[in-house]
Amino acid sequence: MENSTNEIMQRYAEPFARALAVFVQELSKSDAAGPMHRDAGLTGSADASSEGDDKALIEELARAIDENDALERAGKLEVLEVNPDTASKTVAARLRWIIRDRGLTQKQLAERIGVTPARISHVLRNPDRSKVDTLRKIACALDIDLRQIF
Repeated sequence: MENSTNEIMQRYAEPFARALAVFVQELSKSDAAGPMHRDAGLTGSADASSEGDDKALIEELARAIDENDALERAGKLEVLEVNPDTASKTVAARLRWIIRDRGLTQKQLAERIGVTPARISHVLRNPDRSKVDTLRKIACALDIDLRQIF
């Protein structure tokens, strides 16, 4: 069960986080536009360049929801408890995977961003207690967007 839970987190964490980010952006736009525009939904993006990305993300989220519903109907849905520890472990696992994928050691990554290897070790043990600036530097050194860490 532990292994399949990790696989599920790996598979759905990023799409969920991206969908949540789009939702929050749209909610912020709705709040800025006032209560009359709250029913506009997620489909009307003000930024034309991200409109296709938003639409694809919404479609991906809809597919994931449909898949979840089908699993639930078939009695094959696994309960996944998400708590701060789970989220922190997921971020740490994702960071370790990206570091390995880039062929780097913690020491090499530390040298790239000008911190001690102990700082990298601390981030990997406690990403939820790390400074955003450090995480941003790590993301830049790994050539990824900061959002990909979460």
